[in-house]
Amino acid sequence: LADSGYLRKCMDEIYDGATACNLLMDLFLNEESENGSAFSEDERHELLWVLLRLLTTGGPLSQPEENVQPYYNVLRSFLRALLHVVRDPDAGGVRSISRAVRVNSLDGSHVGLFPVDNSNNICLLVFTPAHRTVSFLSSGFVPFFS
Repeated sequence: LADSGYLRKCMDEIYDGATACNLLMDLFLNEESENGSAFSEDERHELLWVLLRLLTTGGPLSQPEENVQPYYNVLRSFLRALLHVVRDPDAGGVRSISRAVRVNSLDGSHVGLFPVDNSNNICLLVFTPAHRTVSFLSSGFVPFFS
C-alpha cells in the first residue's frame, strides 16, 4: 500500500477461484503471501480483517479498486451498521458492545451453508445483547471458472 492509498499491483494469481491482482488481495487470498507474517492468527480472525477481506476479494467477476479509500469507506459503513459502541470513560474512547460470530455449519454438522464449498464464503452473525438485536451478513462465493 503506497502512502497515497494506491494498491500496489502484482501478477494475477487465482486462489480458490478468486483473482489476486494487487498485494492487498494477495495478502487475504494467498496463505503463503510475503506480507502474511505481518499479522498474527488472532488478528486474522478479527471482524475488521474478515470484513476487509470480503470487500477486497469481491465476487468472481469483481473489478477491484486501485485505491484503498473506497474499501475503507464501505468498511466504515459496514461497521456502523453491524456494531453498537458505547463510550468507555476508563479507556477514554469507545468500545463495542456487539459480538460477532462466524457460522460455518448448522448443528455442528459438516453440511455446508453455501452451494459451493469455498474459502471465500462467509456467514456472520453480530449479536448486541443490550439492544436485543442480531445482524446477519452472508456472502456465497461461486467461482466463475471452476
